Amino acid sequence: MENNNILSKLQSIQQEIVVEKSRYSNGYFYRSLEDIFAGLKPLLLKHKVTIVLSDDLIEGQIMKGICKIICVESNESIEVCSFAGIDTNANKILGQAFG
Repeated sequence: MENNNILSKLQSIQQEIVVEKSRYSNGYFYRSLEDIFAGLKPLLLKHKVTIVLSDDLIEGQIMKGICKIICVESNESIEVCSFAGIDTNANKILGQAFG
C-alpha cells in the first residue's frame, strides 16, 4: 500500500530526481533553478505534491525565501525558509556575509 504521508512523498521525490549540471560558467558546471524545476515538475505531478515559493524583504537588507511543499490529497505541508543579505546600494546578494 502506498504511503501518502508528505514526508514519504518528499523522500520519494528526493530519491527519484536527477538534474545534471549541464550549464557552465567561469570554470564550473552548475544546474540552474529552471533546470531543477524542469526535473521536479513531473515528480510533483506523479506524487500529487505542489510547491509554493515566496519571499519577503525584512528590515530593508535581508531577503527571506520561503518554500512550502503541500500534499494535494491531504493538504499536509512542510515549510522551510532561508535568508540572504541584500546590498541595497548595488541590489546584489551579499553571499559572503551570510555564507
